[in-house]
Amino acid sequence: MFNKIVAGLAVSSALVFGTPAFAGDWTETVDLCAAAAEAEGAVTANEYRSKFLYGSGASTKKVAIEMTSANGDVVKAECKIRRGKVTSIDIKA
Repeated sequence: MFNKIVAGLAVSSALVFGTPAFAGDWTETVDLCAAAAEAEGAVTANEYRSKFLYGSGASTKKVAIEMTSANGDVVKAECKIRRGKVTSIDIKA
């Protein structure tokens, strides 16, 4: 009986404290946004390091990234991505 209670607590705590169902890997989304910023001519991909700031959304994802160069220049970009394609980008230098 005690083992069933402990097993039940373990399962319920895993459900409560585990990763939410919507939390996923944002790496692909960040890469898409960085590629769009490069296509706009704001940055050169090899010279900047991309950093994930925040993201939201389900079918249309909104992601904000910060791209930092080796000499400290910072460019921020906010992208809306739907079905693997960037639908809009807002770049702030």
